[in-house]
Amino acid sequence: MIESVTPENDYDFLRADGQRCPLGICRMWNVQAHEAARLPMIYAAAWDVSRDECYREQWRRYTADAIAQSATPDENKPAYALLQMQCSLEVLHDLEPDAALKATIHARLTQVRDLAAKRFKSVLANLAKKTPEEMRMLGPDWRNVPEWKDQKGYPNPQWGSYREIWHLTREAGESALILLTVDPGSVSETQRAALRDLLGHFDYLHNSSCGIIYHLAAYWKARRHEVLARKL
Repeated sequence: MIESVTPENDYDFLRADGQRCPLGICRMWNVQAHEAARLPMIYAAAWDVSRDECYREQWRRYTADAIAQSATPDENKPAYALLQMQCSLEVLHDLEPDAALKATIHARLTQVRDLAAKRFKSVLANLAKKTPEEMRMLGPDWRNVPEWKDQKGYPNPQWGSYREIWHLTREAGESALILLTVDPGSVSETQRAALRDLLGHFDYLHNSSCGIIYHLAAYWKARRHEVLARKL
């Protein structure tokens, strides 16, 4: 990051071939609100495990601006974007030595949690509309999909109707996980009941979405903070 994320590269950490990514997903600075804390988070984590002063300098160089840029996350972003933001802020909050900045980071974490609470409720409502047969849908063979989308030079196979099943499954776990990343004791009883219902009744034996990984993460984080009892 120190070598590549520079103004000359438009803060892009570059692909394996040394070229900038045309999708913009490798850009690490002057980005959207949910992405702003990623760069100082990486430096903060590197400093935490190494105590190398160069990483601490980079962390402190970017942190205050990153938190300012994180002030207005877009509530319409996918849950994974909000989860990425929360993970970055969580590290920065844990390591921040300045009390005032730490309080601001906590406010950002709470803001993202509140967005996730709305998402969790809406995703569960959409999941409730799906039939058991729909939730058991398998993804298509990506080699033979009927439609491909060109994303700035990257061919992307389109999943058709399966994508919604994959997406809803994933968003349910991601949004639940966000709720538990800040002040987990504040999770309401309504939210706890919804989480118990999701984890206790979801048909994990017949769902092919990778999103169930986030259900598992939410379960163990809830157990760790005693938001859920040992048995559902």
